Amino acid sequence: MNSSRYGTTKSLRHPQHHLRLGHVHRLNTSAVMGFINCCFKKPMEQNVTNKAAADDDTYQQYEYEDQESITEVDEIQPIEDEIHSHKIGSRQEMEDFITSCLSSNKDRKESTKVKEPLNETSFLNQALDAFKFRSEATKEERKEASEALGVSVDYLNTIWKQEIKSLFTKEQIDTFRMKFNEDIENEANMYHICDPLIKEKSRSIICPRDEQEGAAFVDSLDGIHVGQANLMISYAWGNNAGEISDILMNYCMENRLDPKRTFVWICCLCNNQHRFDTDSAMTFDELEMIFGEKVKSIGSVVALLSPWDSPLNIKRIWCVFEIHQAYKRDDSILHFGLPKEEESRMFEALKSGKVEKLYDVMSNIDINNAEASIEQDKDNIMCLVNQEGGTGHLNYEVRAILRRWVHKKIDEIVKREEMLSANVDTDLDLASLFDSVGSLFWQEGDSTSALLYIQKSSDIRMKVLEPNDYRLAESYNNLALVYQMKGDYEKGLLYNSKARKIREEKFDSKPLPLAQSFQNIGNCYECKGEYKKALNFHRKCVVIRENNLDKRHPLVATSYHNIGKCYQQIGEYELSLEYFEKGKDIRRIALGESHPVLASSILSIGNIYYIKNELDLARTNYNQCLQIQKESLGLKHPALASTYNSLGQTFKKQGNSKSAFMNFSNALEIADESLGKNHPLYAMICLNLGQLCKDSNDDEDALLFFQKSQMIQEETLGNHPDLAKTYHEMASIYRKVGDCQKALAYHKKALEIRKETLHKNHPELAQSYNNLGRCYLSKGMYDVALNHFVKALEIYETNTDTGRELLTNVYLNMGLTLNIKGKYDESIDYYKKALTLQQLQFGEKDMTCSSTCKSLSICYRDIGEYDLAMKYASKVEEIYKENLDEEHNYVADSYYDKALLYRCGLQDRESAHTYYQKAYNIYESIYGADHEKSKRCMEGIGYCKSLTSFRNSIESNSWTLLFGDSSSSEK
Repeated sequence: MNSSRYGTTKSLRHPQHHLRLGHVHRLNTSAVMGFINCCFKKPMEQNVTNKAAADDDTYQQYEYEDQESITEVDEIQPIEDEIHSHKIGSRQEMEDFITSCLSSNKDRKESTKVKEPLNETSFLNQALDAFKFRSEATKEERKEASEALGVSVDYLNTIWKQEIKSLFTKEQIDTFRMKFNEDIENEANMYHICDPLIKEKSRSIICPRDEQEGAAFVDSLDGIHVGQANLMISYAWGNNAGEISDILMNYCMENRLDPKRTFVWICCLCNNQHRFDTDSAMTFDELEMIFGEKVKSIGSVVALLSPWDSPLNIKRIWCVFEIHQAYKRDDSILHFGLPKEEESRMFEALKSGKVEKLYDVMSNIDINNAEASIEQDKDNIMCLVNQEGGTGHLNYEVRAILRRWVHKKIDEIVKREEMLSANVDTDLDLASLFDSVGSLFWQEGDSTSALLYIQKSSDIRMKVLEPNDYRLAESYNNLALVYQMKGDYEKGLLYNSKARKIREEKFDSKPLPLAQSFQNIGNCYECKGEYKKALNFHRKCVVIRENNLDKRHPLVATSYHNIGKCYQQIGEYELSLEYFEKGKDIRRIALGESHPVLASSILSIGNIYYIKNELDLARTNYNQCLQIQKESLGLKHPALASTYNSLGQTFKKQGNSKSAFMNFSNALEIADESLGKNHPLYAMICLNLGQLCKDSNDDEDALLFFQKSQMIQEETLGNHPDLAKTYHEMASIYRKVGDCQKALAYHKKALEIRKETLHKNHPELAQSYNNLGRCYLSKGMYDVALNHFVKALEIYETNTDTGRELLTNVYLNMGLTLNIKGKYDESIDYYKKALTLQQLQFGEKDMTCSSTCKSLSICYRDIGEYDLAMKYASKVEEIYKENLDEEHNYVADSYYDKALLYRCGLQDRESAHTYYQKAYNIYESIYGADHEKSKRCMEGIGYCKSLTSFRNSIESNSWTLLFGDSSSSEK
């Protein structure tokens, strides 16, 4: 296989990925017979069951030896996460040293002549098949057999390492070990050994695939070391030999496979590298077919995670293709492998509390960043991926498989450490491990698993440590975060206060841990709806962080974000947007484009645009947020429920009920699965679904959703602004069905909560005053109603960011109340203000303007200004015709209103007759001639006809009196 298309540094071409069936073509008759004679044990099947593997002495020995190596993990020294190489600062030196040695040794032909020991447990059946195959196989069969071969894991772990070692002189080996404290055969990668070993060993062999000199490395091996490939390695050129064999041996142990009977297809060993130097490159279609068939036939693909915190294989586009093919068929055939040294590094990171690194590895995989030596390959593969689910979906699936693998590894680590611990109940190292594992689960949104591990950590520390030990503060801090995620804010505040007390005593000179406590306490108060207290603690936090960290540090961004949330809740939207943008800019630079924390900033910015009624901008931000969350968190994380909920609200506000319902339903399902039915977010989604039902006139279902939301919020939140929203919606339903007394009671409850928890000029406070005004208006208490409308108006006009829709609603209510009180001029002024805002927001021909124009027409009619009344009645007609079918009953209503104005105000009976007739035609076709509206039109038509006949009669008599007989031609 060639390095340029599939590798990272060479300028060769892409590998042929083919299946291998059985290696037998090199054996002549005498060799086969000799091979048969030396075999005296019972033949074994290629695929070993668990029981057979357990009974095999060789397998038992391998398993025992591997278990021994596990117990030595504690002896491995921790390595800094920032260094991606195995040896600190030495990776490039090692590369240069190996390259230099191989260059000076390139003429050492004896280097690949490693004596292979006779294995008395060789497979008799394979030998017999070899003899038969040699004598009977066709050229095509030999080609297929060669292409199906894989190399045994046992060979790679034993003889292959010796072959690599033989490439170097004893002096070079000793120098390498002295300088780097490593074995040179383990550190050489596939690029290093391609020419001196892989090609050299197979150079003189006739290739069974094309019968030319120069074969694949796998064709140079004896039958015992090859067989039908049952495992495939995804990208191995950049990995060193020790890593590859280590990963494969680990894989065999974990899956109870015999390494002697596990045959792996590795591109550099199983493709004919001699041909890639001369053959023309394959087309993409050929490669696509070969890769797809390879994955399908072998059945298992192992992706090498090395280094664990920046895996090489995810960075190559053809590896992305293999992963895509594996997932497309069955996600169970994609596995991950980790060398023991990398597993130790991951364990050290986990044990030392650096869970963010592990979380980032699981969250930041993005196949869009994969590299290709031939750009057209990347374009073609990305096109294929986008046709079958898209890169986002594939990213999610790969991350999901990686998460499951990491969780399995963590479970193994925890169980192993518990077994090794002398006293599980008092082991502080174990407590630190539990704390880190719990924090990882917390970041993934699994509050149940997080609480389990963090509580275990806290129990150990409380038994062993002094009450003011800083490690106990860490446990309290993490317990608070988990309880807050579960919606238990009182417990969250309790544990945060305990952590703060310890940190204030311990960290006067190093205040960053104290800043963390301030932040967490602020978050708890925010969740409780006490935004002024929350803002106070977040300001304390940001002062410490700005003074002790770089201004572009992610923690500074977090503080900006938290301050922005508080300003949002108290109605300071411009300040809120300013802080959200500052936080987003820092996070994008520090964390990258695909981090879930960046998604949080984008979501919050979308929320501000939603409040400001800039709905297209809101949706754009919500969709960006959702895309990042799907890829980085998975499809069932509670954060997605919040984003779906926000999208649903936006669609509802835009009048798209179908899309709104779909998004709310997605949100409710995720919240139920991830948080449970007694969580505030679940209650909020129920509230929004109730609003959607109310808008669709499904009052019964709406009330059920509101009651469910009320029950959850009263239990978990207490006097919280979210509960006030639910009370508001309950009141709106009761007012709609005519129960003004219940409506008034719920509106008063909402007002009291908002007065207690919100800024005095908060828009939601104005909403409560407006709602109460509507109730008093319905009860005929016009002065009290007007007083509440005025209070609402004062708040709305103070907030320049208040949505036009809210202000318009108050103007309309003021206009209606003043009209009822007979103050027509003032009423007209407020109606005109409302109409101006509606026209600015929606346009002059939008349906929302029709009712306001109708109200203005009635006002002008009542004061005798019939021309102005007709002007606005005509606007209503134009709006209806613009938006509705010409036979719609609303159009008929506009005709009827104009007929009345012509008849009673303008005294234009003919025009009145015309509009009565037009209205009647529509009413009669919709309701029938006996409907009340049809009858009223007929009465108007009859009235106009009778007056017209009477007028014509008078005019006729006048002509007779003046001119005599009407038959005269001169009349």
